Amino acid sequence: MSEFKILLVSLLTCGLALLLQFIVWRIWLPRRQSQVIVGIFLGTLLFVLISFAIFDELRLFFAIGLTLETYVQVGIVFSILMLCYLITYSAVEADSPTLLIIDRVSRATNGLSRRFLEQELNDDVLVRPRIKDLMADKMIYAEGERYHLAPKGKVLATVIILHRRLLNLGKGG
Repeated sequence: MSEFKILLVSLLTCGLALLLQFIVWRIWLPRRQSQVIVGIFLGTLLFVLISFAIFDELRLFFAIGLTLETYVQVGIVFSILMLCYLITYSAVEADSPTLLIIDRVSRATNGLSRRFLEQELNDDVLVRPRIKDLMADKMIYAEGERYHLAPKGKVLATVIILHRRLLNLGKGG
């Protein structure tokens, strides 16, 4: 199968997964959104690959040969697209301070005072929702009045710290 056909099938499968996610999000907004996205995407990939194995017309339409190599190639390209989408989704899933400031300033006809922004964009808007998200994703857990990194959070922190070191960016924060 040509590279273009592999890319086309992967893109169409990704588009179907995005459509399914859109439908699911309209009906129900899950707490652990990233995990549900992965489930939707992998389920869609499995459905499409099984459909290609069962329906000759589908294979003929795309002129796809039924080989293990083809399935692996489509799976790899699709996985790359899914991971790119997950990274993008996680960046826009929660309101960042920058996006909130830009949103508030853009809606103001005569600009906004620094005092108004500081009052409106407080810990209730910026910090507490992030803590709630981290706990829902099992990145941190509460023990009394203290928060601790869960094993999943330690892995993420290690990856971020390593990445920042490789780029010579320091600890950040």
